[in-house]
Amino acid sequence: MQKILRSYPLRLLSSFIPAFLLYLVALHFHWMSAVDQKVYDVGLSLKTPRAEPAEIVLVAIDKNSLQESFPFPPFPVSRHLYQHAELVRRLDAAGAGMVVFDIMFDRVEEYDTAAVAAFRTALNETRKVVLAAAVEKNTPAAEGLSADETFSSPPAFISAASAGLGVVNMPIDGDGLVRRGYFGKAYGGRRYQSMAAVIFELSRGEPYRTEPGENEFLIDYSWFGPGLQSVPFNRVVSGHGWEGLVKDKIVLVGVTENGSIDMYKVPVSRTPEGRNARLSGVEIQAVAAQTLLSGSRLEFVGQTGLWSIGFILLLVLTGLFSRVSPVWSLAATVLVLVLLLTGVLLAVAVYSLLIRVGALALAVIGAALVTYALNQMALKIETVSQERIIRDIEEDLVSAKDTQKNLQPVEFPINDRYEITARQITCKAVGGDYYDVISLPGNKIGLLMADVSGKGVAGSLVMSNMQGRFRRVAGDILSPGKVLKELNDLVAEATRTPQKFVTVVYGVLDYETGRLTYGNAGHCEPLVCSAAGRVRKLGGGGPMLGPFKDLQWDDYSTEMKKGDVLCLYTDGVSEAGGDEPKKQFCEERIIKCLEEKHDEPVEIISDYLFLSCKEHVSGRAFEDDWTLMLLKIH
Repeated sequence: MQKILRSYPLRLLSSFIPAFLLYLVALHFHWMSAVDQKVYDVGLSLKTPRAEPAEIVLVAIDKNSLQESFPFPPFPVSRHLYQHAELVRRLDAAGAGMVVFDIMFDRVEEYDTAAVAAFRTALNETRKVVLAAAVEKNTPAAEGLSADETFSSPPAFISAASAGLGVVNMPIDGDGLVRRGYFGKAYGGRRYQSMAAVIFELSRGEPYRTEPGENEFLIDYSWFGPGLQSVPFNRVVSGHGWEGLVKDKIVLVGVTENGSIDMYKVPVSRTPEGRNARLSGVEIQAVAAQTLLSGSRLEFVGQTGLWSIGFILLLVLTGLFSRVSPVWSLAATVLVLVLLLTGVLLAVAVYSLLIRVGALALAVIGAALVTYALNQMALKIETVSQERIIRDIEEDLVSAKDTQKNLQPVEFPINDRYEITARQITCKAVGGDYYDVISLPGNKIGLLMADVSGKGVAGSLVMSNMQGRFRRVAGDILSPGKVLKELNDLVAEATRTPQKFVTVVYGVLDYETGRLTYGNAGHCEPLVCSAAGRVRKLGGGGPMLGPFKDLQWDDYSTEMKKGDVLCLYTDGVSEAGGDEPKKQFCEERIIKCLEEKHDEPVEIISDYLFLSCKEHVSGRAFEDDWTLMLLKIH
């Protein structure tokens, strides 16, 4: 398995072969045919409606015709044979090329003998009338059994006088829509021509040629519209002015308003009802026949073409998917499906050509999923060693974090004259901020706050070196400025680049006298909040440590009084929230927090400052190391 996953050709074949087999099976069993149906529907909506006159004219037995032309009861319309005979004579006199009835005359022997004779005479005189037949189901199908069927057609003495007999059955898809027409229908060991096929053969004088085994065609509903003209039945049998409309045309006669009987849902929107409107059976027969007459039926790409398209497309896609990352392969799958559907829709709209895109889309998705799984497995195998290295690094970082934490004071020098607290949150495993508190001779303590440029391991290494040097020199040198000079030499040697520097503020507090002597190397100015709640900044200082050697820093001093709170912090506190000054927590908010909580113990002040800062960044992680130290004089 690892050999397959590591070899691109083997991985390609492992993706392509199951995808192509899935495609062939989906084609054979007509999987995803619902997708093909919807593509047909949308493609039809994009086709331009036919403006040229159709070869078929519809004589519509509408509501008015039922009321005015047929005596009560109007149904079944097949019993009104005098009216149908008159219709045939008038259409023949007007020069109609063919008259086709989408009406079942299968029970005329039960009607008035004289009316039957009149209708038969009209058929014999014109010899251009086509009658309807149908294969009908008598009973619902029992489970596992076929329904009983009967072939209904006009009796022999009527059909013998006609020019032909056409089956009016229409296949209905699973969603209840009529998209297809038959070429013929088999019953009792005999095949009967469909109405559309009979109309074509009588009109053209030759049979409609189909592929072997082909028995259905997709109807081109773009003919339903201005090109398909109609005239009411009652106007033909009792009026004039319609004759020019039917001259040399094929006239199709049928009921267009019959409630829910003989009405079917169709995938067109150019009707008053909009998309998925209902059309009468005779209207659908007219469009189906015109589809064959005009040669505009929607063609499916042949089996050989489908195999070739699927083979080439799947081979290219699996080759592409096997080379790109899983994310890109999924994105490419979506893009291919969109382009595929768009291309098929345009093919339907412009060229009346329909590719069975459902099976192809299923195969593309299958290829993408198989390739994705193989790529993921290959990626996992290839990265096992890298993950081991990463785990080792993470373990080292955890140890480094613990070590760095131990380098900084956990407990502070205890004295009833002051209280101290400090808090640090690193934005990475290890950080570049450093604070320290040390006891010094003469009732003094040293307070240090430092910030190394950059974050992570590089900053922590500089910080750890500086921490060792600071503790060695601070006990011997009580001048903060001189301590900063010593630290500068160290940082300059350790970094050896102007881009790496350290900001430091260091102060020595005599807690007996309250005098604070400090030096500042480019760090945030310390803040002192008095017992009255007024905050002052401790100004003065020099450049940051590192970029230049042999520099000097001055000492500054201030008096700390009872109740004063000294605040030392890094820019991770003041600049929390973003690079733009307006979005940052800023020095002003730090001052406000000190003013509001200066009477409280330093732990409470620290908590309040931290929570205020956290609320300011909406609970997000800090983007820089966050370090704060507070000292309060008692």
